[in-house]
Amino acid sequence: MLGGVLAWLRARGEGLGSLGWGKPTRPRALVVGLVIALVYSGFTLASPAFGSSALELSLFKVWGALVGVIGGAVEEIVFRGFVTEQLREVGLGPFGQVAGAAVLFGLIHGGLGLLMGKWFLLPGIILTTLLGLALGWIYLDGDRSLTGPVLSHALINLLIEPWLLLGFVNLSLRR
Repeated sequence: MLGGVLAWLRARGEGLGSLGWGKPTRPRALVVGLVIALVYSGFTLASPAFGSSALELSLFKVWGALVGVIGGAVEEIVFRGFVTEQLREVGLGPFGQVAGAAVLFGLIHGGLGLLMGKWFLLPGIILTTLLGLALGWIYLDGDRSLTGPVLSHALINLLIEPWLLLGFVNLSLRR
């Protein structure tokens, strides 16, 4: 995904800065991002499927946290930066931009599984779409800076990504 976005930007003579990378943001967007990250992570870890192994430490979890932080930054470049800006270019207003990017964000986190009949993924897709709405609001409120959404998403993934991976592996094995 990121390679495609970078190629698109290069062809237009633009860089990541045109999507809000490195752009200053409002302090409120950072504070809201921190609150959302902590609430979303707490809610996720409160689930028995994901939080039951939260205190275990392993190399798998360290690797998952690293991949999650990097993946979160890439997803924010793609969804909050690229998709939101493309929706703006085709004439959608702020709500349409945020909603469109959020729905795509939710679907990328399990939509293929739904097509294969794995309906147990639906709650996660809905929650991820809601998170996408919140991250989109942070992006817009922060003057279209990626700083707030990237930091929020990175913190979420640092806190929950290893446990989500283990939880989904366990859920898949049970089904």
